[in-house]
Amino acid sequence: MFPWSKALRLEREARLLAEKRSATLSGRSRASFPKSAGNLFRWKTFIPAKEKTMSKSEFWKEMDDVRAAMLGIGSARHVPMSPYPNEKEGVIWFITAKGTDLVKAIEAGETESSLIVTGNGEMHARVEGKSELVQDRKKLEELWNPVASSWFEGIDDPDIRLIRFDPDFAEVWATKGSIGFAIQIAKAKVTDEQPDMGDHFEVRF
Repeated sequence: MFPWSKALRLEREARLLAEKRSATLSGRSRASFPKSAGNLFRWKTFIPAKEKTMSKSEFWKEMDDVRAAMLGIGSARHVPMSPYPNEKEGVIWFITAKGTDLVKAIEAGETESSLIVTGNGEMHARVEGKSELVQDRKKLEELWNPVASSWFEGIDDPDIRLIRFDPDFAEVWATKGSIGFAIQIAKAKVTDEQPDMGDHFEVRF
């Protein structure tokens, strides 16, 4: 059986190789690539992620399945958050608390934000946009759920803060998931075929 712990490590190395594929095509030396990955893949060039376009509707549909993502705002580091996407509004909502680094960053006038989505099924994405604090009781009631309630003393907790994230641009990778990707790696080793890196999309809002 293929060792999956090793497969995950190899997956990371494979992604590094994929990012450097342009350097490979331009004739850079093999010395610039990880030796362990090179030994496994015999210095083959990966099939790059296929450049395609993704509609905004498709993006929002994918986001509906995302349960956790890493949100960073200005100088505030990325932290795990539960996103609540709303295609009709074209925004992603977050429920957080007073005094968090994200809230402090917005209060300090920082709005530039990025959302990192990974490990959610087949979708991996980097979403850039702007964030703001919003006081909207009706929206809070719409978003309120058991996950949010576990962090606060009820919906009337004065520490609750709503963050509205307006995306400007998204870069999306669609793969077969971690296990599917590992299978592609194992297959490449056995058959000497190039592993499929999946599809690559860009979305502008």
